[in-house]
Amino acid sequence: MNLKDIGEFGFIKRITPNSVNNPVNVMRAIGDDAAVFAIGKNECVVLTTDLLVERVHFIKEAMTGYQLGYKSLAVNLSDIAAMGAIPQHAFVSIGIPKETSIEYLDE
Repeated sequence: MNLKDIGEFGFIKRITPNSVNNPVNVMRAIGDDAAVFAIGKNECVVLTTDLLVERVHFIKEAMTGYQLGYKSLAVNLSDIAAMGAIPQHAFVSIGIPKETSIEYLDE
């Protein structure tokens, strides 16, 4: 069996039972748009990150560096919005070749 046989959500289902170390403060674990952790009596943190991989989620030659950055933020911010939270910080995960020009990345 390969990952392509079970897909992303099948993989998440397989690893979820072993991933929650402190279920007391985990309000929503992996498998949803984002994870939600209680950090106080009336406070929680919503965390998410989606990795964009070249030739899977984008074609570098078909977009500017700015557009790639925008897309990377958009996919993550939409997950936070889906959880009803207001973004305060962002993680950016982009799988891009090391031969990519600094000018492209600076954009």
